[in-house]
Amino acid sequence: MVDANQTFTLAEAFNLPVCPHLLMALHASLACAIPNAPWLKYNPQLNGITKTGLRIESGRACPAESPGLGIVWDWDAIEAAQIDGLSADLHQAG
Repeated sequence: MVDANQTFTLAEAFNLPVCPHLLMALHASLACAIPNAPWLKYNPQLNGITKTGLRIESGRACPAESPGLGIVWDWDAIEAAQIDGLSADLHQAG
């Protein structure tokens, strides 16, 4: 988040817009906090492994009202999506 904030602040200094992407629920909050983020990229690919999606009302992304990142991972879906022979260190925090 610190790196993203620094990047967005630098872009603002040069009057450049930015478009946060990847973790939409997280970046919706970030986009609301900076003046030069008129867009938010939506990646539906993550819908299958999260229990909470990005809330959109009247064409606008709404940041999560709960504390934290605004993302609730679906650990069962993540485990089911793993490919045999590959492994990941999945910490079930949050």
